[in-house]
Amino acid sequence: MQFWFFFIFLFSTSCGKFKASDHKKGIGGRQFNSTDAVFNEYIINFEKHAIRLGLGSGFKVGDIPINFGDAKGHSAICISYQNGQHEVLIDRSAWKIVKNREIIVFHELGHCKLELDHDDHKLKLANGSFKTSVMNSQLLSWRLYLFNDYNEGFLQDLFLKDRSLIVKEMTALPPNTLEFFLKSAHQKP
Repeated sequence: MQFWFFFIFLFSTSCGKFKASDHKKGIGGRQFNSTDAVFNEYIINFEKHAIRLGLGSGFKVGDIPINFGDAKGHSAICISYQNGQHEVLIDRSAWKIVKNREIIVFHELGHCKLELDHDDHKLKLANGSFKTSVMNSQLLSWRLYLFNDYNEGFLQDLFLKDRSLIVKEMTALPPNTLEFFLKSAHQKP
């Protein structure tokens, strides 16, 4: 039974149809009061990008713990509690198999810290449609995110809600490169 769950999970993640995350409303209080050290580098990078892109020299993620936990059938979730607290829970199985770990953490902090909703905008080009936001409700292709300076375009969209750079870069790519990203979205991570 566990094998089939793992197989279905792996297939779902690799084909891009598995929801990257969700933003849930919680009752009561948080499960954790501090962050698992494995996520510290991602928090530091999130803060550095936010500061670099003009969100203020004192920008901090603050009191939003990130830990492994029950993500309610998703790879990760941001939970906002009635008392105003937030936390991010990441499914350990998802963490072990996906290559886009930064995207998962940044997506959840987009919900919990930046108070963003999902953004399923796609750029339609002659040879396919491409996700333009880290806040997409489905996992963004890690190959696309890491290709050239695309992550800069995705970061500008995340922190500034400005997708002009990512649209410009994607529009300028040769068709065979874009086809590679379409195919890679359906390959195992």
